[in-house]
Amino acid sequence: MNDIAQGIVDALHTVSNGTIPIYTTMQRQKFKEPCFFVEMIDSQMEHELGNRYLESATFQISYFTGMTAGDSPDYADMQGSIRPISLALEVISTREGDSLRGHDITAAIDDDILHINVTYNRFIYLEGDKESYMETLALTQHTKE
Repeated sequence: MNDIAQGIVDALHTVSNGTIPIYTTMQRQKFKEPCFFVEMIDSQMEHELGNRYLESATFQISYFTGMTAGDSPDYADMQGSIRPISLALEVISTREGDSLRGHDITAAIDDDILHINVTYNRFIYLEGDKESYMETLALTQHTKE
């Protein structure tokens, strides 16, 4: 899942022109606003067929905006950021070159923080045993007279 999180970080870096810090771990000190915080909030893996699995991960991107002159959160900045961030998260690229499409993208402003949730799905293939399933089979046929 780290490759998906890195793809999200890369997309946020592009949309913010590299001017806004992006955190993937909780910062207790030296927390500077405005900034993004990326965290995985849900993960599922479902067996499909054979050695193939469907992996699903939901991420929450929190945008902590700066304060206005009146010492209140910049709601106009948060509201104006919803569309560009959502569009940047719609399709992300991993460092391995895979493209993943995000779905169920939702945005909400709660406790003066913009929260955007997005889910990414992908199929993974786990290598199994290379042994053959059967040994040799001897088959004899003949026609009925």
